[in-house]
Amino acid sequence: MIRPATPEDIPAIQSLYRFLDQHHVSLYPEVFQPLETDARPDSLIQGWIDNPEATYLVVEIAEEVVGFLNVRKMNSPALPIFQPRSWAHVENAVV
Repeated sequence: MIRPATPEDIPAIQSLYRFLDQHHVSLYPEVFQPLETDARPDSLIQGWIDNPEATYLVVEIAEEVVGFLNVRKMNSPALPIFQPRSWAHVENAVV
């Protein structure tokens, strides 16, 4: 089942981020370093869940969160050179 994330999902989301972060460290150790703690505070994830300009979804199998996707609305800069436009930006996807 795919559904919007809730604050109760944050521990499972953090677990998935740890998996993602370890993968990045193994692929690009010159860029990423291993951590002893979560790379993102719970409050940051909560802010993403609460953001009205974003969508944060989780994937559940047998009532266990096994993946997530967060998408944020982006806008062109408010400068006269740019045509006004908006688009969806996938920030993270983990399964």
